[in-house]
Amino acid sequence: VNTATNFLRKFEGAAYRKTFCAPSDGPKAFQGFASLVDAGGIFVLDIRAVEDGQVSAALCCLAKLFCQAAILTRDRRPAGIERVVVNVLDEYQQYVTPGGQGSQGDPEYLETSRSFRAIDVAATQQLSALQDTVGGRDAAQRVIGSFNSLVLYRHNDHALTQYASHLVGRRERLERSYNVSEGGQDAERHNVLGDGVKADKQSVTRSVSERIVEKDLITDDLFASLQTFEAVGIFSGEAGRELVRFCSKPQWLPARTPQHEVLRKLEDDGSGGGFASAALAALRRTWGR
Repeated sequence: VNTATNFLRKFEGAAYRKTFCAPSDGPKAFQGFASLVDAGGIFVLDIRAVEDGQVSAALCCLAKLFCQAAILTRDRRPAGIERVVVNVLDEYQQYVTPGGQGSQGDPEYLETSRSFRAIDVAATQQLSALQDTVGGRDAAQRVIGSFNSLVLYRHNDHALTQYASHLVGRRERLERSYNVSEGGQDAERHNVLGDGVKADKQSVTRSVSERIVEKDLITDDLFASLQTFEAVGIFSGEAGRELVRFCSKPQWLPARTPQHEVLRKLEDDGSGGGFASAALAALRRTWGR
C-alpha cells in the first residue's frame, strides 16, 4: 500500500495531472495508442528520470507496453497496417521488459512486430547496464538478439565488443613474414668497426613464408579509433550480416545544428511538410530494402 501510494501521489502534481489525468471529453485528452497508431500521429514522453526516480521508469514502461499492444492488434482495426510505425526508445535499459516464463516481454513483441510494419529503435549506453537491469548476460543478449541491426559508437565496454565480434565472426587473412640471414667463413672482428665482423665468402639469404590465420573483425582497438559521430553498423540483409563503418551524422544537417532545431522543422508548417516527407521516404526505402 505504501509503494502504491507513493507512486500515485506523483499524479497530484500539476504537470502529471495535466498530462495523464485530463478529462476523457477534454480537448487535450489522450485517445489511446490505437487511435494514435491508426491516425499516424507523434507521441513523445519525456520525463526527468533523476527527479522522478522509479515513477519515470514505470510510466515509460507502461507507455511502451500499451504502444506495443496497439501495434500487435492493428490488423484487427479498419485502418489496417499499411502505414509504417516507428517506435524509438531512448535510455532503453531504464524500462526494458525481458519477458520469458510465459510473460509478454520485448523479445516476444519483437518476434512479430515486423509483420505489423513496425520499426523499433532502442538506444542504451552499455551492455553491462542492460545486463544489470534484466538480470544477467544471457537475458541481455536475448533482448539484443531480437533486433536485426546493431549500431555501435565509441565505447570501452569489453562485453559489448565481444558480443559484436561474435555476431560477425572471424575472417581468414593471409599473413606474410620475411627473414633475412647473412653467413660467411673465417669470421673475425673488423679492424675499423669495433663491433663489426668481417668474413670471407659472405652470403645473404632472404626467405618469405606465408600462412593463413583467423582474426576477429571487431576488436577493442576498432572502437577506440572511432571519431565523434562515427559508428560501426552490423546490418542484417538477404546476404547475411554486413559490417559497415560510417559517419552517423546526416549530411543535410549543419555541423552545429542542435536537436531542437530539427524538431522545430518538424513542427513548422512552412518547411515541415517537405522535411517529414523526406524522412518518410527514407523510411520507406529502408523498409523496402
